[in-house]
Amino acid sequence: MVVGPEYSAIIAVALGIDTTDRSGIRDGLLALLAGFPFAIFVTFVFGLVIRGLASAPAAFELGVRPVSDLINTPSLFSVIVAVLAGIVGVVSLTEARERPRSG
Repeated sequence: MVVGPEYSAIIAVALGIDTTDRSGIRDGLLALLAGFPFAIFVTFVFGLVIRGLASAPAAFELGVRPVSDLINTPSLFSVIVAVLAGIVGVVSLTEARERPRSG
């Protein structure tokens, strides 16, 4: 979650609630409530285009999905990916810099 694009919006809402900053809450909620449906819509349209152009790989059509298999059938590789993701999260938290906010 730390490296996800929604993290800043969630933090804006949380900090807005903590500091009673209504503009932070409003901006964060707007980003979440508009961003997620927009991302879902774009992804859905992309999926339709790929299916419409018959561009999906043959293996995908047969149900072979190596990325989701990483989650469905965990292995040593899954642990390695999880540890690396955790490291990225820690680094992103320690490297974060406070940005000046307008308003």
